[in-house]
Formats: sequence, C-alpha cells, structure tokens
Amino acid sequence: MLARIQNWPALSARSDAAEDVEILVLRHEVAVLPPPDSTPAIDVGGPCPA
Repeated sequence: MLARIQNWPALSARSDAAEDVEILVLRHEVAVLPPPDSTPAIDVGGPCPA
C-alpha cells in the first residue's frame, strides 16, 4: 500500500507521450498473445460426478 502511495507523484508527472506509448505496447501485447484456453477439458474416462 505504501509503495502505491509513493508512486502517485511519479504517475502524475508522466507525459502524455509516455502514456500513449504504454497504451500502444499493451494493445500490441493483446493482439499478439494467444487467447487463453477457456474451454474446460472433457474427461470421458472418469466416473460421473454425483
């Protein structure tokens, strides 16, 4: 918690260009990374849960 409070002045001093670069980098990561496999694995060999 204290670390977050100490970083507030640094965050407010960032330039708009730095924020734009960060947004572009994050968008690129989202575009490049594969989506998480959210489909559950089906186990056909096990017993049926009760």
